[in-house]
Amino acid sequence: MDAGQIQQFEMYCNSLYGSPNPAEQAQANSILMAMLSNMESFTQLESVLANSKEPNALQVAATGLQKLITNNWTHVTEAQKDEMRNFLLNYLSQNGPELLAQARPALKQMIRLLARLTKLAWLEGPRHQGLVEQVNQFAQTSIAHWVVALEILEEVTSDMQPTLGSSMARTRRTALSFRDLALEKIFQIVLTTLRQIHAGQLSVQGPVQEMQKLLYQVLRLIVASLSFDFMGAVPDDTADDQATVMVPHAWTVLREPGTVGLFLDLYEKSCAARDFTAADLCLQSLVFLAALRKSFFPKEEDRNRMLSELIQGTKVILASRFGLENRLCYHALCRLLGKINTANQLTDLIQTPAFSEWIEQVYNFTEEALKAGRHLDNSEHYLITLWSQMASPLLALQERAPVTLKQYVERVTIAYIDVCMSLADQSATQNGFGDHEDPLENDVQRTEIVDVLASLGRLQFHDVASYVLTIFETTKTQSQTGTLSGPVCQKRITWLVYIIGALLGGQGGKFHRRDSSLDSASDRQQAVPEGQATTAQVNGELAARVFQLMSNSDSAPEAGGGANEAIELAFLYFLEQFRKIYIGEHAKTMQFAGGIGGWRAGGGDGFGGDTGGASGSSGQREDKDRLCTVLGLQDEDAVLGLVIQKIGRNLQKRLDSEPVIKKTLQFFHELAAGISIVQTPAASSHLIVSGRLLLKNEHVKYIIRNHSSPEFAFKSVPKFGKYRTMYYHILSKLFFMENRESKEEFDKFMAPMAEVCAAFIPALEAPDFFLQPQCREPLIGLMRDLRGVALACSGPESYTLLFNWMVDNPRAPQRSRIALLSRALSVLGDDHEVAVPLLKFMSEFVYNKSHRIQFDQANAGGILLFREVSNVLCTYGARLLTRSGFRDVYREKYKGIAVTLEMFSHALQGNYANFGVFEVYGDNSLSESMKIALNMCLAVPPADLQAYIKAMKTFYCFIELASRGHMEKVLQLETAAVAQLLSNVEEGLLSFENGVTLQCCATVDNFAQFIYHNRTQQTEEGALARRFVQEQPQSLAKILALMFSLIVCGELSSTWSISRPLLGLILLHPDDFLMIKQQTAENQMDEQKRTKMLNLFNDLMSDVENSLNPKNKDLFTRNLYQFAQSLRSF
Repeated sequence: MDAGQIQQFEMYCNSLYGSPNPAEQAQANSILMAMLSNMESFTQLESVLANSKEPNALQVAATGLQKLITNNWTHVTEAQKDEMRNFLLNYLSQNGPELLAQARPALKQMIRLLARLTKLAWLEGPRHQGLVEQVNQFAQTSIAHWVVALEILEEVTSDMQPTLGSSMARTRRTALSFRDLALEKIFQIVLTTLRQIHAGQLSVQGPVQEMQKLLYQVLRLIVASLSFDFMGAVPDDTADDQATVMVPHAWTVLREPGTVGLFLDLYEKSCAARDFTAADLCLQSLVFLAALRKSFFPKEEDRNRMLSELIQGTKVILASRFGLENRLCYHALCRLLGKINTANQLTDLIQTPAFSEWIEQVYNFTEEALKAGRHLDNSEHYLITLWSQMASPLLALQERAPVTLKQYVERVTIAYIDVCMSLADQSATQNGFGDHEDPLENDVQRTEIVDVLASLGRLQFHDVASYVLTIFETTKTQSQTGTLSGPVCQKRITWLVYIIGALLGGQGGKFHRRDSSLDSASDRQQAVPEGQATTAQVNGELAARVFQLMSNSDSAPEAGGGANEAIELAFLYFLEQFRKIYIGEHAKTMQFAGGIGGWRAGGGDGFGGDTGGASGSSGQREDKDRLCTVLGLQDEDAVLGLVIQKIGRNLQKRLDSEPVIKKTLQFFHELAAGISIVQTPAASSHLIVSGRLLLKNEHVKYIIRNHSSPEFAFKSVPKFGKYRTMYYHILSKLFFMENRESKEEFDKFMAPMAEVCAAFIPALEAPDFFLQPQCREPLIGLMRDLRGVALACSGPESYTLLFNWMVDNPRAPQRSRIALLSRALSVLGDDHEVAVPLLKFMSEFVYNKSHRIQFDQANAGGILLFREVSNVLCTYGARLLTRSGFRDVYREKYKGIAVTLEMFSHALQGNYANFGVFEVYGDNSLSESMKIALNMCLAVPPADLQAYIKAMKTFYCFIELASRGHMEKVLQLETAAVAQLLSNVEEGLLSFENGVTLQCCATVDNFAQFIYHNRTQQTEEGALARRFVQEQPQSLAKILALMFSLIVCGELSSTWSISRPLLGLILLHPDDFLMIKQQTAENQMDEQKRTKMLNLFNDLMSDVENSLNPKNKDLFTRNLYQFAQSLRSF
């Protein structure tokens, strides 16, 4: 690029960032973006960096180069990499201080370019791994140079973090290598620098402002180093940001005395200077020090010393409130307090010398925070979580628990409940929550609040419950007298329902002990002070309030809007907690020994019967009677009826709220599916299936008998269509519990669906019948309903009922109900809203889970089933492969492909069809469906396959099955197509999804074995194997190189899985193996390591023969395990 072109580039950049004319900006943006996305502009952008002095031009050029090398790394030559790295280092050394002072955005982008270049080249050899030493050479020149150097190291450290995406496995290997080779050096440099700043012993000095910049940069780099993903776990964004810090054991500098004190002193000095940015960074650093893993400290006294320093230091800050007027420091201190508690056992905290004073200060701080806060920020959440995590340990300590601490927890609990009430009051004001969201409308925040309350309420349950009941009655009275407005009352009641549910749910964990001393009723009576209600009685009082509210709500005129939805969601939360205590899997652990559905000593369902022996039966009966009396009901079945009535009412009437419908069905499913193994005091263990309890209830029987009734109006709402599957899954599961073999009863149950199918019968002769508008919605609904029934078929008896219903004319299957599926796809296959539910049903219908699909030897059901799969696949696939111009490529194309491959995979591994029969009798069902399925795999571009990796897992499952049993059909494709499939498998080996990686290993093993065994055979299979090897010689060789790269970098999830294909690849490509051996040795730093690496490769093949028999494979697996273990010492 000559001087004129550079000047024109600068003009465009200045127009982009500074022109007041929008048209000028748009034109500049269009020209520059076209240039920055074209790899041919690479040398031109380098020329701009080398010759321009214009900050905007430097910024744009650096940004463009970063984008180009990221997207086109394989096209960047080794010479270009070396040249660019050396140029950037020299440029930053000479011009970095000037850019730092005058053009910080340009400096930032140039540093990011250097960091990205370092990251992408890191695994390519030692010459790309010397950045720390290279940067350190110019760091000591001046303070400004030091700041630039540390900013480079910070950017590299941050950019090295592994990230989600198609290249996740590679970035993870890069991160782990960076951790081992460079991160410790960086941390030692930066911590040494911080100590020099603290002691005033820097070798170079500068103006105050430059010294302040240096301090900021040092602290930011410390935070970046300690927050590094040391294990390459790539945590979810929603994960706890205070997880354990897994620093390597070799970072001994962190165990040195005075490290904690260093940050505490700097915090105090920064606050005194009103430098809250530095103070906040100091506290952030302490958070990570508090989170250091316990095994990092070989000596207990080292860990105890650090804990004591943290306790003492935070106690001083809390007592003085020094710096806490700043919101950043306030938040960081809350995080630090939360981490100190989370990272240590309560018994360890209590043993620290300053604990009593510290916990008093924490309590005072929490109380002030709750009283002052108009809303609950993350800061307060850390504080409340601290107290909630103390509740369970205090319960375990029992009499040994500090009385003062228990009092603090109770006061915090009550204060937190008061905050929830104030949130209700605040929501009705004109400004509401301002920029903050109402927690009742935020699922995440609301869940955090109720979870914390469930833990807090365990400790002083009776006192807290009494306080809640008092608030409840007060709110009720104020509402009746009109002293409380309707919206405020509604919000308060909603919060109270959540709080009551949390208190009940908290009791589920309180008594979760196998050998509880409170197992019998007599022991319980002794444990409860005279005159005080039992826990079960208190639970009954709480539950009665909510059940009465539910009754009033359901009988009142319908009220739409968010308030109505909020209270309904609160009711469902309460019912779920109630289920856990009295109906579901936790009932066996409660003082309420048996709850609803207590057990009989003699076994059976045990609903409302004897409770097992004389010991405890009277106490249990009393508890249950007390619950029913408080609720005003006759027996436990009536209580269960209340729950079922609420479910039915929601499905009938709550049609304005999808969350309510969804959570209602989820709750119904949990209620129907609950299974408990119960150990009674006087009898052996047996099962309690809560579904059987439901079947005794008249309300449940009514729903099953009238499942298609219009009164369950949610089924007719199109947006709720996807929930029909769950609805029929639940009802079918309940139905099959008592009617597994009764064809008559099953036909009655399926009669509404039979009517829908009967209406579609004309489509068997004329598929265009489905094009009528009135057919579409019933067809979609039918498929979703049938899938729900199929999901509930857990054994051969129930599955046979459904199969015979679908194949109602086995002598003429083309006239059966099952034939409607392929007919529908032949005309509606392009409509993904029809096709996907249909394919999902078929996938479930042919899925032989738990060996439920069993046919007699004289029954051709297996062949028929597979042929219908083939019809569906070929009909849908042929239409899909000829389509183009998808508006939503995932919903309209990839989702259908994924479900189709899942369906075909289920059929291939179902074990109910002899595939050899098709070839013998000239039936092309298998070959045609295999061809279509393979072409569907090829229709997914590699980039999209990785972008939708979770949805497309079935791709890898199918390829593994096809290569395992039908390799000759795979190799009948064009060799370029087979190479594309293998390229996708190669990418799959890098997947972070462990299942995908294992399937890819198995696929490569299938390929290697087939080619190895058939390459010399004069058969059709041998000709196919030789053709592929001759035309695509590098396909398997590239996978061989990748596998060794994974092993060398420690990225193999299973030695056994990777060893099976690896041996076959080595035997097929001995020359490539020898090249890998030499290159790996040459990449070592010194001659001793090179010799050791060569010896490891020799040992890997020691005694291994040129054979793929099982014995030889097992020997190679053992050698590979030793090889991988030895590599870890490098």
